[in-house]
Amino acid sequence: MSLQSVEAQLGNLLSAMPLKLQKVAPAFLDNVAPPFEGALASDSDGQFYIADKDDLDQLVWKPIKDHTAREAVAGGSDSEVVLRYDIPLGFESSTITFGKTLAGSDFSVFVQHEPPDGQDMVMYTWAVKNATSSQFDLHVSAPVSEAGGKLHIFAKGY
Repeated sequence: MSLQSVEAQLGNLLSAMPLKLQKVAPAFLDNVAPPFEGALASDSDGQFYIADKDDLDQLVWKPIKDHTAREAVAGGSDSEVVLRYDIPLGFESSTITFGKTLAGSDFSVFVQHEPPDGQDMVMYTWAVKNATSSQFDLHVSAPVSEAGGKLHIFAKGY
């Protein structure tokens, strides 16, 4: 690839991005359209939004996902946690940490596998061991042979 091609692709990328982000008052979220591209605001629940163009080239508010901050602002439960992991190819077992310490003395962990889109589903058996207030061990019946799968985890302390 030539230097001109790289410069042209970089220019295309930069032209699609707002020149800068600027925080605006939360009252702007009540408007149908944001005041300008790159405007940044947060609502009373702590959810952040950025003004960006949609598929129709119209300026709209798009949510910025930050589940950890939303949980903290909402006073999230100290007895449960919901996690999502992208499963790497070849995964066999691992200790998964919750990122916080759950309240309680007994702990349960539910794991659901989401196979990659558009691929034949491979059946795996998932085993949970040694669930504690901060982590658990996860084992799978065979090494993961397809890329792009996800794990949805719900853990609760009692």
